[in-house]
Amino acid sequence: MNLPPPPLDVSVGATERRWRRLYWTCQIIGWGLYGGVNLLFPIRPPTAAAFVSSFAFSACGLLLSHGLRALVRRQAWLERPIGDLLRRVLGAIFVLAVLMTILAHGYWWLRFVALGDPLAPGEGRWSPAIPLLLMFNMTVMFSLWCGIYFGIAWWRRQERAERARLELQLALADARYETLVAQLNPHFLFNCLNSLRALVTEDPVRTQEAITQLSALLRYTLRTSASGTVTLADEIRIVEAYLALERLRLEERLEVELEVPAAVRPLRVPAMAVLTLVENAIKHGVSREPGRGSIAIRAGEEAGRLILSVRNTGRFVPGERGADSLGVGLRSIRERLEKMFASAGTLTIGDAGGGWVEARLELPARRPDASAAPSGGSDAAIPTLLATAP
Repeated sequence: MNLPPPPLDVSVGATERRWRRLYWTCQIIGWGLYGGVNLLFPIRPPTAAAFVSSFAFSACGLLLSHGLRALVRRQAWLERPIGDLLRRVLGAIFVLAVLMTILAHGYWWLRFVALGDPLAPGEGRWSPAIPLLLMFNMTVMFSLWCGIYFGIAWWRRQERAERARLELQLALADARYETLVAQLNPHFLFNCLNSLRALVTEDPVRTQEAITQLSALLRYTLRTSASGTVTLADEIRIVEAYLALERLRLEERLEVELEVPAAVRPLRVPAMAVLTLVENAIKHGVSREPGRGSIAIRAGEEAGRLILSVRNTGRFVPGERGADSLGVGLRSIRERLEKMFASAGTLTIGDAGGGWVEARLELPARRPDASAAPSGGSDAAIPTLLATAP
């Protein structure tokens, strides 16, 4: 089942356009009202010149506030610590208020002093209170503008974070379902049950262990934590269970090499990511080999990053293991890596030389908090059949 993308993702472009229209609407209405209010309290009845000057002053406020918005977006002010952000906002308010005061006085001097406007007798006299009143007036205006702008920007930031969290949950639910379908597909289940039937009379004890393996595999798929990550130790345990079941089918054709040091096992990985890569290696590699095939799983930590490699014998055919080769499998891993780690998480697949194909997963090395409860999506102990498999 391929679930449709979230409606919010589809309409991101349209949403941004609506916000842009709303921004300009608010800018024009807000600064237009400011200019209109200035005309309601004139020293004399408003004239055409006063009308033009009032709204020209409002236009300057609109342009300066828009310039502040461009600066905020270009320098990512919202990504900065709250103390740094507050200092920047207060500094911007002061600078903009000073600029508006200078512009107002420049106009006042040009009109009433340099040109000696005859329509304004007595208004040409300057008073020290005028710049102070203008500074106070513009400080209030730009403070209101910043309060509204940053309030809405913070709300939208929270909304986007919530949307990303919901998309991640959807991707995880999709991956959980697809992995369950992959484990329960008729071909896999048919081969598994046939292998169990052959074991019933030959080795009843091993048959019981195999049934336990299958039960643990399905339970892990259904109960994986909704947080989206599990420890590498949990993932390796379920991979061992899966390989043990595949070994019932492939028998001596499957060789497994596992090198996962204890030091990296507590690291967090996307749930079912390693299992999907191993299943991909079985499906497109070992099961197609006419003779014996091998899988090598290795993990290590380098410079604060977890490097996990799943190799299988075979040949890499570009496009064959593309994003849709397992339905949502590899595509889901890439999507979840992007949502969890952005560009810090990568998945690459290609020829490794010497007749090997490698899927390489790299992501930041993250350990669970000591106080955090263990992930509830895996079983504490999953018996393995690798040691007893033929």
